[in-house]
Parts: sequence; C-alpha cells; structure tokens
Amino acid sequence: MKTSTILGLGLCLALVQPVAASESGWRLIAATPDHGLQLAYTELYLFECGARDVKATQFGITGLTDIRTGKDIPDTPGAKVTPGAAWMSLFVDNDAEPEMHAAKAVPNAFKGWDMTIRLAKDDKNFRQMGRGGGVSLLNPGKTVPVVLHDEDH
Repeated sequence: MKTSTILGLGLCLALVQPVAASESGWRLIAATPDHGLQLAYTELYLFECGARDVKATQFGITGLTDIRTGKDIPDTPGAKVTPGAAWMSLFVDNDAEPEMHAAKAVPNAFKGWDMTIRLAKDDKNFRQMGRGGGVSLLNPGKTVPVVLHDEDH
C-alpha cells in the first residue's frame, strides 16, 4: 500500500501492512493496543490517528522563542517551556490558513523539545496533506518543512 494513499485518506485506514515506507522517508505503522495508526516522517514528525482526532508531534525542536515576551527558551536540561512558546500548527502549502494550537511540550531525550498538538479529523490542513507540495508543523522555534514528492501523493 502506498504512503500517498494513506495521506489522501486522512491516515485512518483500518487495514494496512505492519510497516510500509516510501523512498522519501514516510513510514506507515499499523495500529496496536498501545497506539493508533501512525504515519511517521523519519525521526522528525509523527501523526497518530485516534478515535476522535489526530495527534501531531514534532521531535527535537530547538530555538524556541516565547511569542508573547520575545524571550528565547533554552534547549538545555532543566529549562522550562513557557506558555507563549508552546504553540504549533500544521501547515500544508495550500489555500488553508494554518491555525495555531496550544501544544504540549516535553524535553527531548537528546536536545530541544518534543511538541504535540491534537487536530480534528476534519482540520482543513490535515485533510490537504495528500495534495500539498509540502508539510510542516509550524512552531516558534526551528521549523522543518518536508517536501511531498509525487510518490507521496
């Protein structure tokens, strides 16, 4: 099963191979009792389909800035993420405007922060992932855009 098919169907198919990967780095991970159907891009992004929503996580975000105070958030052990720095949005290069969501931020085991947001399954950007030319989880730190190649569509 091609990853592009999964993207186009909103990640929530019931029957999939245990792991399916594309050459561009996307991996489809079958649901287990511990987690729902997952779509991962390398070690950077993880989308997990739940019963009512989709959990989107970016791992190892560095260079966070509090958008309310303008202060930088350290990437070092013991640092704390302020509410003004814990925001994220799914962005797909289409006509849908990204919508910022409060994010849960936890320290990454190696460096930076892992941030997670929950998106409704009918979120405009989420539904456009299979058609866009790129995808990114925008945040007030170092954002990494991912190009979606033809085989991903």
